[in-house]
Amino acid sequence: MSMKEIVLRLENVYKTYHLGEIETRALRDINLKIYKGSFLSIVGPSGSGKSTLLNIMGLLDFPEKGKVFVEDKDITTLSLNELAKIRGEKIGFVFQQFNLIQHLTALENVILPMLFQNVSEVEAKKRAKELLKMVGLEEKALRRPYQLSGGEQQRIAIARALVNNPSIILADEPTGNLDSKTGKMVMEIFKHLHQDKQRTIIVVTHDSYIASYGDQKILIQDGQIISNHQTRKNYIL
Repeated sequence: MSMKEIVLRLENVYKTYHLGEIETRALRDINLKIYKGSFLSIVGPSGSGKSTLLNIMGLLDFPEKGKVFVEDKDITTLSLNELAKIRGEKIGFVFQQFNLIQHLTALENVILPMLFQNVSEVEAKKRAKELLKMVGLEEKALRRPYQLSGGEQQRIAIARALVNNPSIILADEPTGNLDSKTGKMVMEIFKHLHQDKQRTIIVVTHDSYIASYGDQKILIQDGQIISNHQTRKNYIL
């Protein structure tokens, strides 16, 4: 059993949301290590804190207490520009709702994030075509999202998440709007990225079948991790 590099670490993380006088404790005392090249499934009932945890891992939200480290950098010490740089370079996001821009083609949707990273138009187009080919949609590059099925739209969203070659991919209920057959196709792409491209994959799901793709499974309930176990690989925890 060899030591693995830690790419994400949460220490004593708490998160509470306030709506008027109503206080909702979303996360309580979360301690977690994510290892490079691992496939983590986060499962739990609706309202358990899964998405809040994922958003904090992705630097889209921040803890009220505790620390979050990305490759040993304490994010609480970073400026907004530094945080944006880490998100843009190291983290790719895939959401349940696809979040594609309807008036842009599939190719243009994939190109768009690269333009914010100062990638040349020629290079961005070349990279986008390669990624659409990888997810099996090169022939539909000029279609707009409303002309595509849900599964095809999600595959475009995965291609878009990969444009800046992120080391970490975060997916929030990525199969939630798909039928089981299409959901399996999407998960096979994540499996390929994990096994063949050595990406670190973190998937939030309520579906036990989808969770079974992970080599580490976390069960969260009422904002707390109540179990954390390896399913196929051994890491030093």
